[in-house]
Amino acid sequence: MKRFLNFLLVAALTLVTACTAPAEVADSISVPDLDMFASADGSTVTISVTASNKLWTAESDADWCVVEQGVSSITLTIDKNTTTEERMATITLSCGTAVTTIVVYQEPVEDSIAVSTLDVTTPASASTVIVGVSASSDDWSAKSNADWCGVEVGEGKITLSIAENTAEERTATVTLTCGTAECRIKVTQADGTIIVEDEILVADILLNMPANAGSLTLNVTATGEWSVLNEAEWLTAEPNDQGVLTLTFEANEGAERSATITLVCGEAQTVVEITQQEGLRIGVNPTSLSFAPEGGTLEIGVSANVSWKASTKDLSWLTVTTKNDIVTVKAKANTGENERKGKVSITYTDAATNAPTSIDVEVVQSAYSVTYLSESVVLNSDQTSATVKFAASNEWTASICFAGSTWLEQIASPWATLSATSGAAGENTLTVNFNGSDYKERIVSVVVKCGTISKVLNITQKALPTPSAGRKVRIMTFNQNIKGNQAIADVITGYDIDFVALQEVDVNTGRSGGKDQMESLKELTGYKGAYFCKTINYDGGEYGIGILSKKAALSTRYVDLPGSENRKLLIAEYDDFVYAATHFTYMSESEMRKYHYESALIVVEELSKYPDKPVALGGDFNTETDINRAKTFGEIMTLMDLVSDPKVNTWPNANSTYLLDHLFFKRDAKFPYIWTDGGAPDQSAADHRPVWAELLLVQ
Repeated sequence: MKRFLNFLLVAALTLVTACTAPAEVADSISVPDLDMFASADGSTVTISVTASNKLWTAESDADWCVVEQGVSSITLTIDKNTTTEERMATITLSCGTAVTTIVVYQEPVEDSIAVSTLDVTTPASASTVIVGVSASSDDWSAKSNADWCGVEVGEGKITLSIAENTAEERTATVTLTCGTAECRIKVTQADGTIIVEDEILVADILLNMPANAGSLTLNVTATGEWSVLNEAEWLTAEPNDQGVLTLTFEANEGAERSATITLVCGEAQTVVEITQQEGLRIGVNPTSLSFAPEGGTLEIGVSANVSWKASTKDLSWLTVTTKNDIVTVKAKANTGENERKGKVSITYTDAATNAPTSIDVEVVQSAYSVTYLSESVVLNSDQTSATVKFAASNEWTASICFAGSTWLEQIASPWATLSATSGAAGENTLTVNFNGSDYKERIVSVVVKCGTISKVLNITQKALPTPSAGRKVRIMTFNQNIKGNQAIADVITGYDIDFVALQEVDVNTGRSGGKDQMESLKELTGYKGAYFCKTINYDGGEYGIGILSKKAALSTRYVDLPGSENRKLLIAEYDDFVYAATHFTYMSESEMRKYHYESALIVVEELSKYPDKPVALGGDFNTETDINRAKTFGEIMTLMDLVSDPKVNTWPNANSTYLLDHLFFKRDAKFPYIWTDGGAPDQSAADHRPVWAELLLVQ
């Protein structure tokens, strides 16, 4: 029957949809400009993006133009162009079937060429001078305008070969060219007719060296033998007989430092001043982060003289963003029960090794925790209070709920109260107070919630001694799946049931052969009461719910329940008992949550109208999820106790995966009861399991 009703519902929804189908929103994505022009120096640019939905992407086809995607924008990081050619990158943005592109054009670097010195002075004797060259490309040249000043081009340098001068002072010009850029070196050679005094010369007397270890050479021109004076421990100076001085320096790991070396030739001296740049400097503060379980945001300050990036190691719960010298670290709430750890890596390039190096900031996030310091408590029937001790990592809330399943633990129990419902972190003590004693064993769950963690401790109060006087009543709910046959009757009589709530009952329909299934079951069981409540007309007859009982009812009535399907609550009143049957609506999960809860309100209101008789309820409630059960039955159980098993699924019968069918008994001090037997047996008569309970009504 469920499948048929589902079919009708789908068909109806299809017709409605066909008439009112909303227009589809086309995929779209756009940016303010499709062309962008960048200078050769590189830059970072943010571009707004307008898309029809949030599931859009952005990709760059060039590694020198990196795209970072935000919520409604992209940020382009464009590297410096060190080539003399203009270059182009394409950024492709996609949103569903919509695609647009941004073309990024970057200017080439301008032609340039520079030398370590523009003036070279040499003695009259033959000599060799090396001049450093820095050019914007490798395609550069050098040419001398004088035969006595030869020039040889090398990698990053030119070598000047100066012939001996036996005449007066003379000059030459060496012209260096790189594309359209040009520079000139003036070479002056001393008068060869003058007697030369002691002299020692170098091209550079002020040197600025990088922080990393390395070496360089200086060409020294001297009128005779020469030597070097050096007192710096981090610097060595090695001359050779070819007029070359090699300086070797260690890596600087501290502040900027300087040294002087003195070149000596006879009475002549030349002082060379050397400065080495400050060493690599990078530090973080703090060096570790500690997050509370609820998560949040913390910051890391970075002090550095090198470029760096911050990242996490593929941690879904930890994200980082960087602005200026601050790394903002955001942690999601820890929903687990264990502390978790990670790290934020500050990565930079070590100039000494040219290798990526990281400083790791350790990250720890604590977890919410609740630990019971006392075990489950069992009270005797004459004991009405128990003490519960527990430790909580953070602020907590507590509730007293029914026990037996996860959905029952979401429903407040009226059997007991707590001395406190909230508190601070640390060790705590709660008192559980039962409202007297009962003839049935009562179990409540103390549920302590701390953040995302809930822990349950059961408190059991034993039943009062079973009284000698009492009346046994057997109740059942059975979705008989439009059968109404001997097999259904055998299940009912086999468990000797007094009152049966039936669902999916046909009366005079074509599919049931024109048979009144309620009357058939009355005849097959020999029962005296058979009461039918129509919910819909179907196949030439009627379809609905019913109550079958061993004795006749004094009266029956029904109440309409909400929902697009026509559902009912059928109530039969007997001389000493009231039994109600229902079958809640079956729709989408969201609709069922709404209409089931509204139906539960009506059930409570209607069954509260019988203060002088014991009241029971049976039905197929179509509650497929714990969320629905907790909300729906949470309302019903303000009035009634659940007297069927909360863990045994009832549909489909052979391999039950859904808990749909339940029994309830009204909680009333005037009508104490004891659950003595019951179950939800597997059988082949219908597609639902029958759910039954035997209750001893204490007199």
